[in-house]
Amino acid sequence: MRVHVKINQSNYNIDEVFEGASAEDVVGLMKARVAKELSFALRIAVNAMGNLTFAQEIIKRLNAAKNLKLPIPTTCAEFLEQAQQQGIATVEP
Repeated sequence: MRVHVKINQSNYNIDEVFEGASAEDVVGLMKARVAKELSFALRIAVNAMGNLTFAQEIIKRLNAAKNLKLPIPTTCAEFLEQAQQQGIATVEP
């Protein structure tokens, strides 16, 4: 699975490709990438999250930031589908 993530915001920009055997693996790579950018305390918190919990937190924050009502994903694959629907990711099997 290959996922291209492209986000351009005033405080955060990312244009990267993540590759893994499954959606769970890809979200884990995304989580590790985000954690690198955080302060020590936040990095510990993010690294302690499971991959699905991380994905759910992303959707909660996206909903709050853009006043959306996306359902909280129940799988990492569902999260990647939502990211693709929102135009921030391109998912290739």
